[in-house]
Amino acid sequence: MDPQEHLKLGRALNDLRTENVLILGSGGAVHPLGYPGASFRGEPQKWALEFDQWLTDAIIRGDEQLLTNYRKLAPYPERAHPYPDHYMPLIGAFGAAGKGTGGNVIHHSWIGDLGMAAYQFGEI
Repeated sequence: MDPQEHLKLGRALNDLRTENVLILGSGGAVHPLGYPGASFRGEPQKWALEFDQWLTDAIIRGDEQLLTNYRKLAPYPERAHPYPDHYMPLIGAFGAAGKGTGGNVIHHSWIGDLGMAAYQFGEI
């Protein structure tokens, strides 16, 4: 499914939040497995940091257009997510939070260019 379909799927789950159901999406903030230039040792490269900052800013603002059009609007999407499987769960969780809901970073770490982050949308 494309990002818009994942957003719709998340939005369909929104009512579960009123029933105290935790909606969890699992993936990777920067997941360059499959990108030949990725490094998994040392400090993250500039392109990985730029994508991660873009993603964090879009999440905090709750910017649906940026998040669903990441392939066109994000810096280095082909490196950060050569395959969409670790990005799409984020879009589903974002959609489940409800239109216009931004997120907060609750975890952030790196293993080379592999960026691991956890975001909370709305109240728990």
